[in-house]
Amino acid sequence: MHACESMKSNNALSGEARKIIDDTIIKQAKRIIRSGEQHMPMFFIKSKKGIAVVGTPFNDSDSKDMATAGIRMLCESSDADFFIFVTEGWARQVDDPKKWDGVMPSQSPDRKEVLLIMVNLRDGTVFQRSFGIKRSGSKVSFADLGETSICESRFAMSW
Repeated sequence: MHACESMKSNNALSGEARKIIDDTIIKQAKRIIRSGEQHMPMFFIKSKKGIAVVGTPFNDSDSKDMATAGIRMLCESSDADFFIFVTEGWARQVDDPKKWDGVMPSQSPDRKEVLLIMVNLRDGTVFQRSFGIKRSGSKVSFADLGETSICESRFAMSW
């Protein structure tokens, strides 16, 4: 069964990845953003040996592709159970993906700033949780946009 098919019946993330996200990652990411700093894209790779933290300062599509290849190699060589990807970025609502106009969220006038957390299990199953970021002067607030299963992403992979 393809990972995207299996996600339809199991739309909830549980276990160790959930605990790491809820207890640590969300709190730390919000703290960084509230401090006025930008959250560097980061991967937390969980294997039996522990958690490896990898910062990936992307600057273009090629650097994202290189990071993807590197993360896949790290997951394979460490026999990782899962990885968590955390970043601050732009998102936009597309009601029908088949009618996507090709405009990247960062270039769209209707873009929204978000904190994005993705969990990628070794079978390729990917869960995504997003928080809308609203800035008003020096105050920053977050709106939980929920959790979804996704099938397509540059960082969705199995190993």
